[in-house]
Amino acid sequence: MLIALGIRSWNIEETVYFRMDQARDAKLIQTAFNGGVEELPLLGPRAAGSFLRLGPIFYYFQFASAKFFGSMEPYVLAFPDLLFSVLTIPLFYYFLRSFFSKKVSIIVIGVFSSSFILTQYARFAWNPNSIPFWALLTLLGAFKCVVQKDAKKAGKWLLLAAFGYAIASQLHFTAFLALPVVIAVFWIFNWPRKIKLKFWFLALGILAFFYIPVAISEVFTGFDNTHQFLYALSTKGSDDVAIAVQLDQSLRLHAKYYSMILTSYGNLSSKELIWFLAFMIIFSFWRFRRVWKTEKWHTKKAFISLVASWFLVFVVLYSKLAMDISKPRFWLLIAFLPFVFLALLFQWFEGFKYKKISKVLVAGIASFLIIVNSYAVGYWYYSLDKQKEGEGSYIRDLELKQGDLIGVKQLRIAAQEMLEVSKKQNKKLCFRSEQTYLSPYGYIFGLYYPEIEVKRISFSTDTNQSCAFASVRHGNTENASYISKKHKDEFEIVSEKVIGNMKIWELSQKEDIAKQKSKEKEEAKALKREEKLKKESIETQSEDSLIEEDGLIEAETEQTEQKQKEEQERKKKLPRKERVFWKHVLGKEEYKG
Repeated sequence: MLIALGIRSWNIEETVYFRMDQARDAKLIQTAFNGGVEELPLLGPRAAGSFLRLGPIFYYFQFASAKFFGSMEPYVLAFPDLLFSVLTIPLFYYFLRSFFSKKVSIIVIGVFSSSFILTQYARFAWNPNSIPFWALLTLLGAFKCVVQKDAKKAGKWLLLAAFGYAIASQLHFTAFLALPVVIAVFWIFNWPRKIKLKFWFLALGILAFFYIPVAISEVFTGFDNTHQFLYALSTKGSDDVAIAVQLDQSLRLHAKYYSMILTSYGNLSSKELIWFLAFMIIFSFWRFRRVWKTEKWHTKKAFISLVASWFLVFVVLYSKLAMDISKPRFWLLIAFLPFVFLALLFQWFEGFKYKKISKVLVAGIASFLIIVNSYAVGYWYYSLDKQKEGEGSYIRDLELKQGDLIGVKQLRIAAQEMLEVSKKQNKKLCFRSEQTYLSPYGYIFGLYYPEIEVKRISFSTDTNQSCAFASVRHGNTENASYISKKHKDEFEIVSEKVIGNMKIWELSQKEDIAKQKSKEKEEAKALKREEKLKKESIETQSEDSLIEEDGLIEAETEQTEQKQKEEQERKKKLPRKERVFWKHVLGKEEYKG
């Protein structure tokens, strides 16, 4: 745990991953940090590609961390994910000890704690990142309430399972849907008969308590999130893709991510990894069968049932979703299974007649896995550290799209350089960057330089008279453009500066463009004045004129609404309703969603 904590927290304050999702969440938490808990929402982040929202627990964890440390630094918001990543280690060890020896469990935990993928996901703030801890806690509780002989203790384990699920289900919708199915399949063959009725009601009470914010939000919005959930269920999946294609994709994804979680290497098109997956599954179920036939201890048979249910449910589910689960976050829920299968191999080696060979095999495989993962982590950190010198280059796919090796420190350096342009000209800063960094820069400017007026470059009103212009690009900047092609003719480069893996330009607007924009700005003001006078004139008209005008407005509104409906149909999304905040519930502000 100490080693894992040290590795996961290395230089996190400077290198923490901070992009659009992180900046969006940070701004929301910052509002609550400054304005109080009433500024917290009753729903959490959106599910990708829809307006469906998770429960709010992820935001509450971030808010608690920010308040505890008294800071809104990006790395402080990542502390809950870091903490739960480290706590997963003893929890997984405890789970393994239900079936494996102490020696095998410790060796497997050593490999688990060195995992490159799990280390990456511990080092930044994102709602799926803590899923391994809470999912394992849920399944551990469901397992222990079956095998625990004491009825009272079994009931307490059920409550722990309910607590774990109440959190896990608010971190990712895959957890919300899949964990109850895994438990149901497991309990069909291992029903927890000893648990008294009061514990079942208490478990439901725990779930209800953690979903109070969601329930209140549903009342305010007319059950909008429920409608979004049902709509998402009806549109997700790969029904338009042949079953054979889905199964092939699912098999390749399982092979890739089982390998990546164990070794840090994965390739979707590798046939060798498919053979590796096939061997792992066939061997593991062969070992499970052997133990089932010879073992009389109920705990081990229950363990086999749980792991088999866990594996098979996700095989079926991920075959259905095969075309939509190519990102590592979907595999955090089953990140433990490759290590359970590895433990089965080590346990088999322990039974060899020649103990020296057994020890060599176990030590050799474990050492190899720890070394390749440690090399991946070490080289990644080395590249991050070298970024300020422009020498950072990572040749492997990091899955997190951090190939440009930009951390918060680099973003702040670029922000300082752009502000120098603003100070030199004594004007507000108008800046431009890739879309993925616009929100992070906005947050950083507000956090570190709140006294300075900063905005994004607007191609409609801003001119050289009001703005000092700057632009930044990240990663491979050799052929990077300082501005979009559409507006490239409007600006010219005053100077450029390369800092590590970033290029920063000071820009000026061409004189004729600046004059044109000033003219457009004045014309817009004049038009606004005219519209205001027209509105005042309309208000003084007769009732008949007002009715006629209202008819025109209604017709125009109907056309606008029709266009909106057509756009929504094109995007295949339900209309969005604004989130409810605690200030609406407490009556401090009226909800107008």
